[in-house]
Amino acid sequence: MRDRIKDEKYFKDYLNESYRLLNKRIDKFSNGLIRPEREKIVKIDMGRQYLKNIFAKYSLGLLCSDYEEDYINGLVLIEKYWAGSWKIDDEHVELNQYSLGAYYDLLCMLSLGYLLKYSNEWFERLKKVIEEDKVEDLLYNFILASKLSESNFLLEESYQKYFAIPEVFKSLREAIIEEDTIVAQSLIKQFIEKEWYQNHKEVDSGWVNNHLSEHNLYVGYWCFEAAAITCIKGLDDSSYRDHPYYPKDLADYYRANR
Repeated sequence: MRDRIKDEKYFKDYLNESYRLLNKRIDKFSNGLIRPEREKIVKIDMGRQYLKNIFAKYSLGLLCSDYEEDYINGLVLIEKYWAGSWKIDDEHVELNQYSLGAYYDLLCMLSLGYLLKYSNEWFERLKKVIEEDKVEDLLYNFILASKLSESNFLLEESYQKYFAIPEVFKSLREAIIEEDTIVAQSLIKQFIEKEWYQNHKEVDSGWVNNHLSEHNLYVGYWCFEAAAITCIKGLDDSSYRDHPYYPKDLADYYRANR
């Protein structure tokens, strides 16, 4: 077990129910029981559910090798149905930026893919989705450039109006461009310990306080993006690796397989 809030039975029950519902939806598609106009929204939701399964499996303490099937299942659905679904509409003008929930799902996919050493081909597929939506973001670009060995990641961002994302991830974004290693480590420590959960709470992220829900929505609170940036920059995480939000086993997995 890695999670400190729920027990082993909770996560096993969660995963069993998640796969039951996913398989039920797959059967409905196979039998033509889902209306064509609902196909896109249902399959996007399925893609997000596969990502939640990875959170739950990590919380349960499963090996990193147990996540790949969920990851590729989610990637296939994201690749086909994501683009054009999550961009913000402001006064009937579509902006080249995502809502926070959608942004965070893709950030987790990028972070997990990097830490788990998944293939460059998978990253190219995620990159294509982001490019199709014309979204330019510092965190996205930094992880993609690091994985795909691209030298220039500091592209101009596509944020046109304030919709929370730059402020929610402020210290982590500062750590990316910070050249002093000690300062970068301090920024990530601050982000993990004081900002990550609180910032998401202040902007009403949908997953905050899920551990209090009676509907078994909780899959664990894991800041995968902090571990990814730590590994990309080759930082020493000893000052924050034991924080309950930091997925230290994934950082260690990345280093062991480097």
